[in-house]
Amino acid sequence: MTSSMLVLVRQLYVTIDDSRAWDAADFNTIVGVTQASWDKIPHGGNMSHVVVLRPKHEKEDIKTVPALIQYRAAPKAPLTVGYSTSVPVFDIESTISNDRRNALYAKEWGVFALLASIPISLPLAVWFFTQTAA
Repeated sequence: MTSSMLVLVRQLYVTIDDSRAWDAADFNTIVGVTQASWDKIPHGGNMSHVVVLRPKHEKEDIKTVPALIQYRAAPKAPLTVGYSTSVPVFDIESTISNDRRNALYAKEWGVFALLASIPISLPLAVWFFTQTAA
């Protein structure tokens, strides 16, 4: 999960909370944290927040909630609260079904090669026979 924001005006005391989207009962955090903060983001600046997660079990139709973003435009300005764009619903596929879907299919390719060689080798054999007979 990557959260990225482009700042058009200078922002102070920016926090992002993505902990509601990725439940600890369903996901292990591999790298990063689900909450981050920055004291200052300059005008035109871009901050990225990356979290790598591993699912604890296979699950279908994972629905997440947007990350909560809070910031101040000035030191004494009121706290502005917003949300990131939402992640569309997605499925977590098991390793076995992923390997099955992305396998090389050597047996199927072998059968295909054998069947494809018949229409190629028959005309080749006829041509070769006419060349040697002449």
